[in-house]
Amino acid sequence: MKSICRNAVMILMVALLALFSAFINPQINSISLKALFIYNFTKHVDWPNHGSSQIYVGVVNEPILTEKLLQILKNKKIKEKTFEVVPVQSPEDANKCQLIFIPAQQGYQLKPFIKWFEGRNVLIVAEGNDMAARGAAISIIENNGKLTFEVNEQAINHSGLKVSKELIQLGIPVK
Repeated sequence: MKSICRNAVMILMVALLALFSAFINPQINSISLKALFIYNFTKHVDWPNHGSSQIYVGVVNEPILTEKLLQILKNKKIKEKTFEVVPVQSPEDANKCQLIFIPAQQGYQLKPFIKWFEGRNVLIVAEGNDMAARGAAISIIENNGKLTFEVNEQAINHSGLKVSKELIQLGIPVK
C-alpha cells in the first residue's frame, strides 16, 4: 500500500508540473521534468557497497540541467543520503558518481560511459528514443508529446544495482 501511495505521489508531481507547462518556457519546463524524473529514479534504487553519506549525480555537458538538479536536490535526502550534483565531461570525471545522466546531444558518449562503469553499481540514465536499446539502464523519452521513460532490465542487472519492481513496471520495457 505504501508503494502505491509513493507511486501515486510521483505521478501526481509529474502531472502537476505538466499542468503548469503552458505558463513556463517549454525548454525550462522540459529540464525541470527531467530533473524530477532523475530525482524520482533515485528513490527506487539501492546502491550496494555504497558507504558514502552522499549520492553523486553526474550530468554530462548540460549546465542548465545541472543547475536545475542542484536546485531540486538541494535539501533532499534518500535513505539519509544527501545529493551532490557534479558536471561531467568524460567517464574519468565521474568516478565518484552513482548516477550518470547523458542528455540527447551527448548520446555519442553513451558507449564510453557504459564501458567505463560496467559492473560498478552506477545507474546510467540517458535521454533519447534509442538510448535504452543501446545500453542505458533508463532512457527518458518523449512519447505522444509527454515525457516518459524506457527501462533496460539487462543493463540494470549488468550494473549490479537493485531497482524496485515499481520503477521497472512504470517504465516501457526495452531489450
